Amino acid sequence: MAVVLAGLWVWAVIVTRQQMGTEDVDLAVTLIVSAIIATIVLPLGLAFWYTLAGPVIVDRVTPDAVILDRVRPAYFTATGQTPADI
Repeated sequence: MAVVLAGLWVWAVIVTRQQMGTEDVDLAVTLIVSAIIATIVLPLGLAFWYTLAGPVIVDRVTPDAVILDRVRPAYFTATGQTPADI
């Protein structure tokens, strides 16, 4: 994501510098606005996705067991088990 954002910013700056002083600045304005919006929206979207589909979190540890939080059924079905088997 960082590479894509950096590439978008570099492209926006290059186009803006080329079109500076001309009347045809539509592409430059579009690229700059897109870069600003993408810089805000992409990290928020990634954080939201990570919250919903992120890793399993250890809820608590007892002397006899480790209690996990946010374990999705896909983890169990991939091993041929069901949550009831565990």
